[in-house]
Amino acid sequence: MEYLFLIFASVAVTAWWFRRRATRETVSERDTADTSPLSEQGLVRLQADFERRLAADSDLPDSIRGRDAYIYWNLMCKWFNSLIATHRYDDEYTKKLRRDWRDYIELLPRAKTARFLALESGGEAKASTYGQEAELASRSIELIQNAFATTIGADAMEELRDVRSRDVGAFDRTGQRPMAPMGHHYFPITLSPYIEECRPIRSDLPRDET
Repeated sequence: MEYLFLIFASVAVTAWWFRRRATRETVSERDTADTSPLSEQGLVRLQADFERRLAADSDLPDSIRGRDAYIYWNLMCKWFNSLIATHRYDDEYTKKLRRDWRDYIELLPRAKTARFLALESGGEAKASTYGQEAELASRSIELIQNAFATTIGADAMEELRDVRSRDVGAFDRTGQRPMAPMGHHYFPITLSPYIEECRPIRSDLPRDET
């Protein structure tokens, strides 16, 4: 449990840094916003808005899709709901879970946007700054995923490792379809509308390992 609290603290610092950079609130206002407990209703609204954007923005260059979307829909949502249900009578622990869940769904789009801006920025200094932001957010995202999986158990951690090890083509753009079996990948058959099918990987074509 102490290991998880250390992870939670590290992630909280990262999320606070992003919120501080993105807003012009006073110090006292930021402290109040960051330490106050998030209500169940507030978190439900935040998550619903995030999921609407996740579905509507999948064609944007900085959208959350593929593996990241798959982990959100198929692993993290399931684990969060399970942990909240298991610890529903432990107020302090559920507050920490809600704060981490809030940080997770805020960090996902920020990491993607920062990575996109790092590639698109004309100046080297700006590109470096955005790249550092993306790396910091990505590390915190991974810490939250690891913490949830570790708390759930060894099978969850193994499942997370398996998903991370798969080729990018193993996931459809929305992240909501099943992971492609070994030797298969999702391939677009039409672009307008955008439709993917799971097909065997052709040995005569290069594989995308990114």
